[in-house]
Amino acid sequence: MKYAFENFVFDVERSELFIDAELAHVEPQVCRLIELLITNSGNVVTRDEIQREIWDDRIVMPSVIDNRIRAARNILNDDGKSQRLIKTFPNIGYKFVGEVVEHAPTEGPVSAIEASSEISNQNNSESLNTGWSRFRPVFFAVPILAAASAVGGYMFLDKETIEPKKVAKPAQKKSNYTVAILPFTTGVNLDEKVGNAISHKAISALSRIKTLGVVSAQSSFQFDKTTLSTQGLATALGADFILDGIVTSDADSFNVEAHLVSSHEDKVVWSETFHQGAPEKSRLIFESETAKKVTIAVANFLGNSISSEAEFLVNKDVFQKYQTGLDLLNSEKSEDLKNAVALFDEVIQREPNFTPAYMYYSEAVDRAIKVSGWNRTDAIRDVGKYVEKVLTLSPDSPEAYLTQGNLAKIQIDSDKAVKFYNKALKKNPNFALGYFKKAQVLFTTYDLNEALYCFKKVLSLNPLSSDIVLHIAQVQFSLGNIEEALRLTKRNLLWSPDNFRALTNAARYELSIGHYDKAFQYINKARKLNKDDFDLQFNTYLLYSNLGLLDEVQGLVDSPGLKATVAALKGDSKTAYELMKTDRLSWMSPYVQYLLNDSRPAYEMFVRMGLNKSILALKRPIPIDQTLDVVLMLDLFSSQKEAATEAIIARLGQDFNTKPIADIKILEQFSAISGYYSIIGNYDKAFEVLDEANRQKMIFLSRLKSSPIFKSLRLHPGFESRLKTMTENRDQFLSSFRQL
Repeated sequence: MKYAFENFVFDVERSELFIDAELAHVEPQVCRLIELLITNSGNVVTRDEIQREIWDDRIVMPSVIDNRIRAARNILNDDGKSQRLIKTFPNIGYKFVGEVVEHAPTEGPVSAIEASSEISNQNNSESLNTGWSRFRPVFFAVPILAAASAVGGYMFLDKETIEPKKVAKPAQKKSNYTVAILPFTTGVNLDEKVGNAISHKAISALSRIKTLGVVSAQSSFQFDKTTLSTQGLATALGADFILDGIVTSDADSFNVEAHLVSSHEDKVVWSETFHQGAPEKSRLIFESETAKKVTIAVANFLGNSISSEAEFLVNKDVFQKYQTGLDLLNSEKSEDLKNAVALFDEVIQREPNFTPAYMYYSEAVDRAIKVSGWNRTDAIRDVGKYVEKVLTLSPDSPEAYLTQGNLAKIQIDSDKAVKFYNKALKKNPNFALGYFKKAQVLFTTYDLNEALYCFKKVLSLNPLSSDIVLHIAQVQFSLGNIEEALRLTKRNLLWSPDNFRALTNAARYELSIGHYDKAFQYINKARKLNKDDFDLQFNTYLLYSNLGLLDEVQGLVDSPGLKATVAALKGDSKTAYELMKTDRLSWMSPYVQYLLNDSRPAYEMFVRMGLNKSILALKRPIPIDQTLDVVLMLDLFSSQKEAATEAIIARLGQDFNTKPIADIKILEQFSAISGYYSIIGNYDKAFEVLDEANRQKMIFLSRLKSSPIFKSLRLHPGFESRLKTMTENRDQFLSSFRQL
């Protein structure tokens, strides 16, 4: 069977694609994908079906599917923006929407002219019967508008919104290509740092070109040309071109041979050799000059031009400290982040003109505040001092803008931080750290869809980052897409079973849908890796308190905030408030709901965080992990006759009153919605929610017994029966899960 569309003909028997009657070279998996889509024309082919049919259900990185889709579009002269032939249905699959004519088998290919003629005749015939029928493919091709799906670099990304255009032969005009720069290899007489430095500098310079996508060194430096084929590298990194080189030396000179390989054609499309005198004192100059020459040549070849950028010559020992600091930045350990701060500080002292060190110093301090309890006042002072210095060196550089943004973030000035991050991204549109920092701030201000976009952008620049996938999963969780958050996190665990952050996040998501046994298993495994982590302790507290096991949780947490929570739940509000005062303000939200009923000072501290203003300004929907806080505000505001009470009732009503009770599947929403109806006096509705929670065996005993949002409901005669049922569900669970 042959399928003709536009100027293409696909021969199923031979598994061959013809373009204008000429046989096209198509990689086998891409050819199979095109066949799968065409033979199911008009129907959505799910990503699971693609994996099953092409890879026989073997586990493959979702980015592999994404790249095969992109390759199929390239060969069909389609792209992710126009989606003329292959439409994307986010988080679902793909549909071939071109007009296809089937032909019985013949010896040769159907010509493009014949195919076009038959399609035209078919359309004319249809139009005689129903005037609108020939437009039917257009209407059915309109994509469903939806939020972008959870993504993966090395895992799961639907990259259609950031997909580069089709790569043909490099043109004179600017085109949106993606380039991955591998570490340049070195000869036996040279330190590998020489090659790495050239590659790093080339990445830095090329990333400033707005029409180029440049893969982060964190991803591209995991490979060299000996580990994977060109196609394998392109698949893993999402690159249209691979740039690498060889650095050698003799007694008289350094020599670099650089190559640019088209991943779609699998051939070298540009190559050049560079020479430089070899005295040791010229090594740094050689690295910078070579990187500059390579950058300019590659940019010009791809139809771009760049202005010369100042290259700082950094002592090799200092550069090694800088690299070590970068490696430590990804750590979750307090000591590692403190060491990173110290290393970047030393780099600045020894190389005060090296602006990236200022940026990463501020980044290390920002991360240390959360992980190691770094004093915020000291951090503002220290980072502020270096902001002044970097502004005198390069006030209009992306590094300076990001340093200022980090200072604003540390000062908890979200608007100002985003403003500086946007300036950094305008200067360097491939600035992965800039998108990451902006996404972090947007997440804390509940602009979740924009945060999701920024994290996806980071992943496109750093496609092998499992950490970014976890951030995306967290955004999906806040959006209420629990299944997607779990899918991303569990897929992450397939590749890295001992990923501590993935284990703690998986526990949180399983807990939210009432899978207490699975949550416990993840928590238990994570505790063996790092039992001091706050997020893990918080998940542990949630699990045990939901089950009403407060005595058991006391020995498992050492955070003052969580200890305060347990004290409050046990009726000791004085101890609770004293403990709370010793903890950091950023950890108030998880446990403040249990303290505010008894402590006006705690309430005032909480309000100063500005949560009420943030929530009331939210775009729908309210993040599921913030619904309890909003209901808490309603309880407090209504009891104190605050002016914002009616506004909060209306705001919650938008989400709660239109949601069928049977559709509630998340523990946080069960407790929040039943508490909301309790506060406004609609007890029948509150009990309906509790009955559904009990039917689904959702357990939140401590909250139901102690939280102020259920205060009036606890006085109702129907409350004890619901509480008894939930307790029985708990006991039934415990008896079947004796390990707990």
